[in-house]
Amino acid sequence: MLPTLVEEGLISEHTFYHIPETTSDLQASQQLTQAMRWLLARTAQPRPLSCQTLDQFVEAGLGRHFQGRLQAQRRERSSAGLPSLAPGPVVCLYNAVLAHLADALSSPKLLALSLPPGEFSFPDTRHLVPCPGWNSAKHLAWLRCAVLALCIPVWDTPPTTANWPQLRSSILRYASQLPGTPHGHPLLMSHVENLLERVRQQHAHPGPPSHRHSHCLSEPRRMSWGRGWDARQGPGYDQVPWSDLL
Repeated sequence: MLPTLVEEGLISEHTFYHIPETTSDLQASQQLTQAMRWLLARTAQPRPLSCQTLDQFVEAGLGRHFQGRLQAQRRERSSAGLPSLAPGPVVCLYNAVLAHLADALSSPKLLALSLPPGEFSFPDTRHLVPCPGWNSAKHLAWLRCAVLALCIPVWDTPPTTANWPQLRSSILRYASQLPGTPHGHPLLMSHVENLLERVRQQHAHPGPPSHRHSHCLSEPRRMSWGRGWDARQGPGYDQVPWSDLL
């Protein structure tokens, strides 16, 4: 039976220790000690634990799965001389990452975990023991809804032939639809307006390449100054750094 279990991968290895009915004598105690040492030497290492608030979890996930991919895409398009990625795919990626994080937080596998799991039983992790009900269906559903509430609406982007006033109006209108607190929303709108003004100034006064790069919203990239650019109004659709704005 045991060799079959090893062949099928159900157990990795086995050994035999004779442990008498009573362990009151020295020999029996030594046998029990040897058996425990054999087990401990083959115990799986506990997974490293960390404590994060919900905000920290979401920010870390967005930084890893959204911002990292967006920056890589921006570098590739810059090296190829292509315009910034259109806002539609960026919005879809952002919402897809939030949906992924919500699924991870509310995974049905968490419902089967007992409290506390073995990883919480060590001296340096006892302070991380979660409160009762942390993996209840009700709490996991609440976490899922809290993360999905951060999704942003689909953007009905303006046509590629739109001029700068139309582009600016569309961007501000979209920003006004984003979820936010009464105190934070005016700050968001002010930040967006400042970014738009910087974009307009960069295109109205491009200057030499070194000067232009020093005022980019993010990392330096190759810009196009041809079709769609009107110095009297502002950049055209292809010259707007959509990734930076989003």
